[in-house]
Amino acid sequence: MGPAGDPKMDAHRLLGPDPDVAKEIATAQRAKTFAGVGFRTAECNSCFHGGQPGVSNAYASALWGADYMLTLAQSGHAGVNLHGGGDGIYSPITGDADHGFIRQPLYFGMKFAQTFAGATLLESTLYSSTNLTAYAANHNDHLLIALINKDATPVTIECTSTQLTKATLLESHKLSAPALDSKTDVTFAPADLGKALRLSRKSIQCDIQPYTAVMLRFNTTAAS
Repeated sequence: MGPAGDPKMDAHRLLGPDPDVAKEIATAQRAKTFAGVGFRTAECNSCFHGGQPGVSNAYASALWGADYMLTLAQSGHAGVNLHGGGDGIYSPITGDADHGFIRQPLYFGMKFAQTFAGATLLESTLYSSTNLTAYAANHNDHLLIALINKDATPVTIECTSTQLTKATLLESHKLSAPALDSKTDVTFAPADLGKALRLSRKSIQCDIQPYTAVMLRFNTTAAS
């Protein structure tokens, strides 16, 4: 979105749909078909002209970054280059060698997406009326599921897959913060989901709080 400084460029705009992304993906895929080589998207950022204060350097950018990077991975991208360095508002890491470096909220969204590095994204279908995205991937003998709730309301989602037959949960991580405009206390860390996660034969149910992303890793070696 952009330009920076426009008051309409807020967190809800950043987390909303953007038809231009689908157009750029289609263009890249046509180029791959024509040239027969892989592709990546460069010079990405949350809001052009330097980033929107209170959005690009806040928790909203972490949710956006996680979802955007996995969207591109799902479409066949080999990678994503994000603007960074110095004291840029939209930079995932700011600072310098003399004064040290600081991880900005976007950094934690990148760490969320990084859990899918080296995995094979799976085709999946999502039925939801809320601002929710979901991704699934195979990595060795593991099934990865990412659920990103960009909505102001909690949601319960049911995931079904034959790979979940006799699957065991290995780990769960959560991306969260006190508020969308939080500049500190943004975390991506292991989380015990407790009763919020219910596993049964070939399906799971997961309760996801507003503006929260969850990553689940299952061992599927015993699955049929």
